[in-house]
Amino acid sequence: MEMNTGLFVFLVIVLKNFKVNAECSQTTDTTTEEKQIGDCLSLACESKNDFVYWEHYGGWNQTLLRTFSTPNITLSNISYLDTGKYICVAKESVCLRSVSLNVQGKPTVLKAKYHIDKMNTIFSFDILSFPAPNKNVTIKECEMGKKETVVRADTVLTFLKVSLNNSDYQINGYLMKASLNLKTMTKNNYLCIEVYLSNKNGNVSIPFQMKANVNNSENGGTILHFLRENIFEITLGGIALLIVLILMSVVVLCRRIKKVEQERVCESTKQDTHLGTLSSRTYKSFPLRNPEPEACQEDTLPEQDLGDDTSVSDSSGLYSFVQSESESEEKYNDVA
Repeated sequence: MEMNTGLFVFLVIVLKNFKVNAECSQTTDTTTEEKQIGDCLSLACESKNDFVYWEHYGGWNQTLLRTFSTPNITLSNISYLDTGKYICVAKESVCLRSVSLNVQGKPTVLKAKYHIDKMNTIFSFDILSFPAPNKNVTIKECEMGKKETVVRADTVLTFLKVSLNNSDYQINGYLMKASLNLKTMTKNNYLCIEVYLSNKNGNVSIPFQMKANVNNSENGGTILHFLRENIFEITLGGIALLIVLILMSVVVLCRRIKKVEQERVCESTKQDTHLGTLSSRTYKSFPLRNPEPEACQEDTLPEQDLGDDTSVSDSSGLYSFVQSESESEEKYNDVA
């Protein structure tokens, strides 16, 4: 299906070109003009017909670009976009004259850009040039007297999209790419670079205000390029990492608080245990005489009342307790 569509488009283009040529096949006035960029060209068409005009066809598929409503026209400040075929047409669509215009000059740059790939800076250009451009490209700093370098560019013949009189069409042009490690030229962090493209008719310079630090480490350019290309993902990753760190801090803080509480409980338990041990040792230091069995105590000492002297919780302290015990022991002996 795609092959059939492509073939159909090709046939339409061929028939369109054939139609233009067929209209001018009987004319005897066919010429070719060679002009330089910036020149002027005047075209005249004499006819007894009152209605005569010019048509301009250009591009690889001979697209109708412009129509001039007068028999005499002048093209000033000619450029590569003026290249093509100019046909003088009478009222009955009869081709009276055909002029093919070829334009020569130094290269014209349609688009220029650069990007950093690892250690190298790659300059890319879409240019129009007739004759063909030289493959050797000169790169140097903008200031006079600075070091310059000549590199060989990859050059490919291609179709470039252009616009003339609000009509878009494709014209023969060139795609050029030149690569250079700028650290071999300069030690400046930010600099102005000029790239010179040339052919047999002259050269043109294209300035670049470099935004990248050419003194980065070997992988610096790659890292910066990666950061620029993945700024959204890196931002999300940073936010997620921050959330994880906050959660970890909360967990650590909770564990710390719990540990402090446990230490407080343990310390309190140790103090209680120490007090209990101290009381036990006090009782062991001052033991009471083993009393007789309960039955004997009831028979022998039915009315024995030690009173407040035998109370271990008396506020008189340890001395009162010992004294009370001594007195009780004497009374016990007397009774016995």
